[in-house]
Amino acid sequence: PLFFEWRARTLPYPKPTYSVTIDQDQRQIIIRTSNKKYFKRIDIADLDRARLPIEDSALSWTHESAGAGTLVVSYKKPPAILKAEKELKMARLTAPNEPVAANEAPDCKQQ
Repeated sequence: PLFFEWRARTLPYPKPTYSVTIDQDQRQIIIRTSNKKYFKRIDIADLDRARLPIEDSALSWTHESAGAGTLVVSYKKPPAILKAEKELKMARLTAPNEPVAANEAPDCKQQ
């Protein structure tokens, strides 16, 4: 996936009620409503681990009003994160498989 994505469900208010911004000091995405009925802070742990800046231009959001209403917040992954994910995937695919013999019990200690 090219985006980090979060979904906030059961938000029935019209789209102009919502405000989705970035708090640069706390390094978080903030979702709030103008009627003060909803407030949420979202951390982007992958960006914190990679020590990458949070950019306003990478943030987008939409509101799906069908049903109870879902607010979908997307943040475009930076190239460094995409590269790291690709390397991890390749490492998983090239890792040797170690089958467990049928008569060999797994190393699980019983309590």
